Amino acid sequence: MVDEQEKVVDMVFKQKLEQQAQIKRNKRRRIRRRLTRFSILVVLLSFYLFTELSKPKVILITGNKLISKEEITEVSEVSLDKYLFLSNGLFVKHKLLNHPLIAEASVKTSLLKRTININVSELDVFGYRYIDGGIRMIMKDGSYGELTDTLYHYLPYMIYINGFEAVDDEQRLVASFADVDDSILAQISEIHQTSVSYDDKLLEIIMNDGNKVYTSFQTVDQMNHYFSIVPQLAKENRCIMIDELSGKLYSQKCIEQ
Repeated sequence: MVDEQEKVVDMVFKQKLEQQAQIKRNKRRRIRRRLTRFSILVVLLSFYLFTELSKPKVILITGNKLISKEEITEVSEVSLDKYLFLSNGLFVKHKLLNHPLIAEASVKTSLLKRTININVSELDVFGYRYIDGGIRMIMKDGSYGELTDTLYHYLPYMIYINGFEAVDDEQRLVASFADVDDSILAQISEIHQTSVSYDDKLLEIIMNDGNKVYTSFQTVDQMNHYFSIVPQLAKENRCIMIDELSGKLYSQKCIEQ
C-alpha cells in the first residue's frame, strides 16, 4: 500500500516537474518571439528612418497669393529633409495661423504617398495707404488692418493708394474693383486720385509695366481687357484712357503734369 502511494506521489511530482519545465520552455519561446519581433521592428524602423521613405516626397502649397511658397514652408517648419511623421497637421496649421496674413489653413499629410498638402486662405488685401505716421492695409471687404514692420517686405506686391481719403470714396474705390480679375490687380502698382474738368475723382492707375490707365469708377471693370490692348500700344502711347460713356479703351501720349 505504501509503495502504491509512493508511486502516486512520484508520478504527481514528475508531472509537476514536467509542467514547470514546459512552462519554462514556453516562457523562453515567448521571450525569443518577442526578441525576434523587437529585432525585426528595430531593423525596419532603422531602415525607415535612414532612408528617403521617412521623408516627404512632395510638399504641395496652394491658395497663396502674396505669401511665397518659401515663406509658407519656413513658417510651417515643413521640409523635404525632415521626418514626415513629425509634420503633424494640427501643429503645422497652428503655426500657419500665427502668420498675420493667413486667415485659414488646412494641412493634410500622407505617410503612404509621402505628401504634405497645405492650403491657405490669405486676407483679401486690396491695397495700402500711409496714415497717421503708419501704414494701413485696406481689405477688399472695406475693413482695415495694420501693416507692421514685419510685413513691409510685402509692400511691393500691394497697391499703393493716394487720395480717395473720404470713407465713402475709399469704399467706392474698393467696390469698383470687385469684378477686376486678380491677374490684373497683381499688375497694378499705384492708384492716385486725379481730376479733370468733368471728373474730380478720376482714377490714375499706374501699372507695373509703366503704363498708366485713366478711368472713372463706373468703367474700372474694363481693366479686364488690359492684357489684350497692351500689345497694340505704340511705344510713345503709354497712357490708356477708358471712355466713361462707351467703356472703350484707347491710348495716347502721356501729358506730364
